[in-house]
Amino acid sequence: MQAQPCPGLAAVAVQLWYDDSWITVVCAYAYGLFREAEWNNWLRSLPRPVLLCGDFNAHHSFWGGKWQNRRGTVIRNCLIDQNLMVLNDGTPTFSRWHGGLLQESVLDLVLCSLSLVGTVSMTVSDDLRGSDHFAILVEGVGGQLLNKSSTGGGHSFKNVIKQGAFGCFLQKWKLGKARSKRHCNVKGIKRNPIWWTAECRRVIRDRRQALRRYKRWPSSGRWYFYIGVAAEAKRFCD
Repeated sequence: MQAQPCPGLAAVAVQLWYDDSWITVVCAYAYGLFREAEWNNWLRSLPRPVLLCGDFNAHHSFWGGKWQNRRGTVIRNCLIDQNLMVLNDGTPTFSRWHGGLLQESVLDLVLCSLSLVGTVSMTVSDDLRGSDHFAILVEGVGGQLLNKSSTGGGHSFKNVIKQGAFGCFLQKWKLGKARSKRHCNVKGIKRNPIWWTAECRRVIRDRRQALRRYKRWPSSGRWYFYIGVAAEAKRFCD
């Protein structure tokens, strides 16, 4: 995919065969500033329809932000011209304690072409899992849109990889209905992976309990305790 470079933006893209058509899915991170013309030129170079997800460090009241910055204004101004819709509903995607104050923002955005509105949805996780950004799940009407399968029965990858002008890789995946699962269900019995131990079960339980305590009685002390427990869980289970 030959795309126009956009300074201050890193991205990787795939095309998914879903519901009898190709959908371009882009994951991006804004590490610097970009001009409105540069942003628009980059968007125009992406095959449509497009699903654009990323940490844009963009604040704007349009998607629930408490204030506006330059990146937020640029992204907001392009929506009509680019026929894009913001799927965020104002739920914070970033949360941390700093200087004794809880900071929450909507920094991670999901944008999609108007033709995808009603066929995809997004959900913000309620567990930070030791990070300061909540995970975002994007789903299609028929199941997880961002899930791939390499099983038999015609569910195979179509390996077409191209490198764009700014290092954006485009890989085409043909998706089947099969879904990979962390736990395997055999005749109604849930089986854990072979690496799953009693210690993994303990740290996951401790992480959930720490999160529940923090949500019930929010404080910086409980927040940092939760972050420590989540970091321990990540070391054991990731």
